[in-house]
Amino acid sequence: MRVLHLNAAQVYGGIESYLATLARCRDLVPDVLPEFGICYAGRLIDELRGLGVRVHVLGPARFRYPWTIWKVRRRLARVLSSTRYDLAVTHGFWQHAVFAPVLARYAVPVVFQHHGFVLEETPLLRKSRRHPPVAALSVSGPIDANFRGLFPGIPSRIIYPPVVVAPSADRGATRKRIRAELDTPDDAVVIVVAARLEAWKGQLSLIRAAAKLADQPAWTIWIAGGPQHPSELAFAESIRREVVQRGLEGRVRSLGQRGDIADVYRAADIHCQPNTGPEPFGIAFVEALACGLPVVTTAMGGPLEIVTPDCGILVPPEDPEALAGALASLIDVADLRFRLASAAPSRAKAICDPATQMRAIADYFTEVLR
Repeated sequence: MRVLHLNAAQVYGGIESYLATLARCRDLVPDVLPEFGICYAGRLIDELRGLGVRVHVLGPARFRYPWTIWKVRRRLARVLSSTRYDLAVTHGFWQHAVFAPVLARYAVPVVFQHHGFVLEETPLLRKSRRHPPVAALSVSGPIDANFRGLFPGIPSRIIYPPVVVAPSADRGATRKRIRAELDTPDDAVVIVVAARLEAWKGQLSLIRAAAKLADQPAWTIWIAGGPQHPSELAFAESIRREVVQRGLEGRVRSLGQRGDIADVYRAADIHCQPNTGPEPFGIAFVEALACGLPVVTTAMGGPLEIVTPDCGILVPPEDPEALAGALASLIDVADLRFRLASAAPSRAKAICDPATQMRAIADYFTEVLR
């Protein structure tokens, strides 16, 4: 089965990480041959090419400039005229609105993969409905419920993303190396957040909660993630100002964009991403669990299906007192921290084991084509 995945990839986030994992794990399902049509040059295209899969560069496009849409559609048409695909997957409403008309012309069945919440009627949604997919794939239960409200009658399936974390030969050595690089004492309890620099990811909430723990000497915060967009530059500055305002300059460190996030996780002690809006799924949470970190996050969206009392703590959204209390319990009680950490990898494997999830996706595609 030859499958064409279509995505814009203007920035690198959870969808792009998911697509790279599909390429990285393709040998687990040899009956499926994935190819990729990507609009914007950047990290994802480089990563996919490095993994040895076929990538079609379709070019940048915006609906406000109709001629750019026409160009990328013509490029996709040339791809479809030279290669027969059994199935195409559109990874989002923009991708579906842009490419579904061309896929319909070439009679390629389309599965829509729903990665993010849509909470209101939009012109993009109306464009997408002109060419309904034959089926949908949702990354979590909340996301599936959202899709069903947008496209009544279209069959859908919930399949959690496969998540791969590179193994560590020596966790102790990794911990020492990363902490030395980041000038962090061996005995500090490190709280890490690794996310896009967007307000709803909760970095400011984490800093405000941490300010309530300023009298406790044992903790440090690492904020991983660098700006990929002008709005993210502005948000990075707001994080810096918040740290200064709270008097936490010596306790909060911005790491920027990292290519070794698994090693960063292994050098930390707690993963905390206190979203202020619902996370569609949360690959970062699963990666942190796989690296043996207990997770603290807010009780909404995808994390409700990821984090259990055995491996983490869920708190109400935008409740700095509850968040500070959860962090304090893990900082103060090493036994609790270690108990949750010891259960974390098995939880990650239970919900996102690559072999299991890759086979589930392949079987669903086969079912759709019957």
